[in-house]
Amino acid sequence: MLEVKKKNRIKDSLDMNKMNNKETLLYMYILGTGNRENYLRGVVPYRINNEEVFFGPCKVPIRKEVKTIKDELNGEYKGNPKIYLVGINPTKSRKPRKILFVGEIINIFTFKEAWEHYDKIKSEDFTDDYKEKVEKMINGIESKKGTTESPLFLKPIKDKGIDGYKHRTDMHKNRWKLDLLSSTEIKKIKQTPQNEIFKNKDSDFAYDCCFKMKNIHISFNEKNQCPIDLTDKMFELIKPVVLEKRPDIQKDNLKKPDITSPFGYNIKDERYGRGHIILRNAEAEEFIQLLLEKK
Repeated sequence: MLEVKKKNRIKDSLDMNKMNNKETLLYMYILGTGNRENYLRGVVPYRINNEEVFFGPCKVPIRKEVKTIKDELNGEYKGNPKIYLVGINPTKSRKPRKILFVGEIINIFTFKEAWEHYDKIKSEDFTDDYKEKVEKMINGIESKKGTTESPLFLKPIKDKGIDGYKHRTDMHKNRWKLDLLSSTEIKKIKQTPQNEIFKNKDSDFAYDCCFKMKNIHISFNEKNQCPIDLTDKMFELIKPVVLEKRPDIQKDNLKKPDITSPFGYNIKDERYGRGHIILRNAEAEEFIQLLLEKK
């Protein structure tokens, strides 16, 4: 896909001054090409059970913005604003797109907080079935290639009182620091050995954010595929947001978004799948309602 200069990339800013207790935010993104047209592959998002999903690494810009929300709330997120994530399928066909994942954020964690939250479940009063599913997530899922990946891919560690992380499993094995550090931090921070990293005065782990989510809908494997068709009414809510966010569509006379490519096209007429958009308030709530009617 065509590389787009930084200034032309899809961007969205979160105006915290407009944030209020009744705000609803819906982050929408195109799932990676490793997924299938009708179901997810991989471990992000990770379905724990019918009620719960864990969202670990990947989608750095979304996690960065959600971390900002938590920071603005002094680290105490209690469900306001209401935040949804919606994942749309990747496809090379000219068919209307499908929704494979919808979740509502319950907790905004650092990876340290997530580790502590899920690790203690093994010793607390939960059902054996739930404990087994959480343990399976922590231990990781073995792929057909023989690798093992876990969305809880960072284990908190300390060295002389300084917080850090140890990378674990094969999840993003060669690029795991990019899920945690900004490009500026990567240049300044030192890590020894290669699979460990610690905070210092130049780094506070800019992207240290992950989510526990309510499982609203997920088409999570081949045996349990249940995609939801993106409808014309849903697309009409998406289109104006995309056009506002992508001034390059009008500037470069690019093909406009349609239901087969809701984020539009690039200069080569290839489907554009980068970045994310945000539906807010009434539009976000209407989109969720339309989606629930299709379940």
